[in-house]
Amino acid sequence: MTRLDPEKTPASAVIDGVSLLERKLADILEREGLTRIGEAGEPFDPHRHEAISTLPAPSADQDGTVANVAIPGYAFGNQLLRPAQVQVYEHRPDRS
Repeated sequence: MTRLDPEKTPASAVIDGVSLLERKLADILEREGLTRIGEAGEPFDPHRHEAISTLPAPSADQDGTVANVAIPGYAFGNQLLRPAQVQVYEHRPDRS
C-alpha cells in the first residue's frame, strides 16, 4: 500500500477519495435494499415522514404535499429506519 505524504497531498485529492468511497457505499447499500425517503412534491405520509413545520400552499391542490426535505429518511426493504423530516404545504383558505 502506498502511503501519501500529508504535507504534499492536496485537500482536493482527499475530498475526491472520500466522495468516491461515499458513492460506492451508497451503491452497495441501494443494491441490498436501502431506499431514500422524502422528495419534494410527494404526498405527506405520517408513516414515512415527520412534519417539522408547515408552509402556506401556493395552491389548494398542493395541500398535504411535501414542500421541502430537511433530512432524508431511509428504509431497508419494508423496515423504516428513519422517517424523513419535512416541511409540508398546508392550504389555508382566506377567512374573509
